Amino acid sequence: MQPLFVILILLALFYMAWQDFADRAIDWFLFPVVAALLVVNSILLRAFAWNHLLVNIGLLSVQLVLVALYFKLSRGQLLFAGQQLLGWGDILFFLVLTLAFSPLNFILFYIASLLLTLLFFLILALRGRKVHSIPLAGSQAVILIAVFLIDIKQWGLYLYNDNLLFNFLNHAYVHLP
Repeated sequence: MQPLFVILILLALFYMAWQDFADRAIDWFLFPVVAALLVVNSILLRAFAWNHLLVNIGLLSVQLVLVALYFKLSRGQLLFAGQQLLGWGDILFFLVLTLAFSPLNFILFYIASLLLTLLFFLILALRGRKVHSIPLAGSQAVILIAVFLIDIKQWGLYLYNDNLLFNFLNHAYVHLP
């Protein structure tokens, strides 16, 4: 049963990425589908934790409020006014991501995926390609596919568990010169 849900998650993420890159839009029904698949996957792994979800939503809320304040103060416009700097699909995908990770892994994925996306499109722009908008949700979906594939032997279990990351950080700290 477990492999089936991971395959469905990967297929849905691929379809989301394809839509975002092709049309700069994602069908709304995909967000609850992927969210439900992620919840079922975490329940099957016995890794679902309400406290992780609440922490992730809290972190995301703080970040979105800060970004909205920045745009209001620096540009005098709301985040969603006029030119869309951040689409509703991006925000919905951020919410879906809160279901895919433990808090530390969420922070790590969120920051790394934003940086990788910006770096990729910066390189495209520097190579002469016109970049009018960045398919952020689609890019993050591709990166999430890669993360799931890296963790394929555990069917995504390490995404819901900070212990591996804490052990790595502890090992790195103990072996500092």
